[in-house]
Amino acid sequence: TSPLSSEDRIYAYKTTLEKKLLYVLPTCSFTYKQYMELDRLLSPTLFNIHKIQQNCNRNVLYSSREFGGLDIFSIYHLQGQAKLQFFFMHYRNNDTTGKLMKISLQHTQLETGLSQPFYSKKFYKNHFF
Repeated sequence: TSPLSSEDRIYAYKTTLEKKLLYVLPTCSFTYKQYMELDRLLSPTLFNIHKIQQNCNRNVLYSSREFGGLDIFSIYHLQGQAKLQFFFMHYRNNDTTGKLMKISLQHTQLETGLSQPFYSKKFYKNHFF
């Protein structure tokens, strides 16, 4: 019922609603179940934007284009990416939290007895660490 075109509604979702959902403080500690409840509220809107029946399987939204999906990230995955960005921001800025993370990684390297950081090695060669 919106007077906006489909492209404008998709743009509005990406620039407004998705950005608000990615704000770290309110959603960073959600459980998977809470994300799925939020997704149940959000997916009908996304289906409506793309002019797809609302009873359709949500896999259509979150699958890649090569598999016939719409290539949209779920809130659960977007929040996971945001947490990793926050983690690496501390690591790069070398603030107190970043220094503590580096100390922890160096301690793990000493425990494993490796000459290089354990994350620089092949996973299957060192997965038992």
